[in-house]
Amino acid sequence: MRRQLLKASRLFGDMDLGLEPSRLDGAGEQAWARMDFPGRRLPGQPDQLIYESVATQRFEIGTKRVEYGRTFRYSVAGDDITTAQNALMVANGNWRPGFGGSYPNWNGFWGSPNVQVEIGDNYIDLFETTYTPAGLLPRAANYYQGAYLTSFVFPFNVYYIVKSDLGGAATTRVYLDHPAIQVIPVANQVEINLSPYSKVIDGAAVTAARYKSYVGRSHINVLTGRFFWLQTAGPAWVQPSGWVDDRTPGRNLNYRDVYAWIDGSIVSAWGADPTAGFQRVGYLLSATENGQGAVFIMLQLE
Repeated sequence: MRRQLLKASRLFGDMDLGLEPSRLDGAGEQAWARMDFPGRRLPGQPDQLIYESVATQRFEIGTKRVEYGRTFRYSVAGDDITTAQNALMVANGNWRPGFGGSYPNWNGFWGSPNVQVEIGDNYIDLFETTYTPAGLLPRAANYYQGAYLTSFVFPFNVYYIVKSDLGGAATTRVYLDHPAIQVIPVANQVEINLSPYSKVIDGAAVTAARYKSYVGRSHINVLTGRFFWLQTAGPAWVQPSGWVDDRTPGRNLNYRDVYAWIDGSIVSAWGADPTAGFQRVGYLLSATENGQGAVFIMLQLE
């Protein structure tokens, strides 16, 4: 019998990450604490650190990076993000899809399949021309990647879109994470809400500042269209709405939960009655005393 040998030293040398720059931390140690999942780095692209933005996409939008207790999502700036130096949170700039209101299918999709979807199909061809303004067509390749598709055939099912083709003048093909488990006739509608990380905007970037939800804390200013890592969970320092009143977390009684104010700053439950619909974004980590608040929080937007 022929003996098969595996040289252990060669195996160790190929797999050791000690010389890979993307795995070295600031002290020159191997950064074993990093994990990128779900999502992936795009073929042929180098790594990207959490404090830099780039013009060329390197990871799938929405890729999750967990690094030393903090969670980040790979995102793209929908406009110039200029408030990072003020430690404010940023928001999802995608409009609700639909045929009503001022923004019919401005972002995402609401409408019918172009052809009936059969059980087992792993893609859907969207009929784009009914409610989508012509100036927004054709859709770019992977415009819908990372989005969620809801089928309005009972029982309502939600699919994740793993990628989408370059659209045509009337239709766009999107690929599902799992084969369809129901028939979707052309007479029925589907709705696609885009990834909240596909169009990140400043907290006060639109006139109707209250009509949006916050998705994370950017640690750098980012120009429109550039790609960056957005912190969505873990320890974070976020600017309070005010330092001198009881809206500052921890300044009054035992209030520990923190809520988003309309510009991306945070307030305590005293300053933002949760029953009024304010968005909860986390809780205060530091111990405090009466009249002395703090803003180092556990961000919880995952």
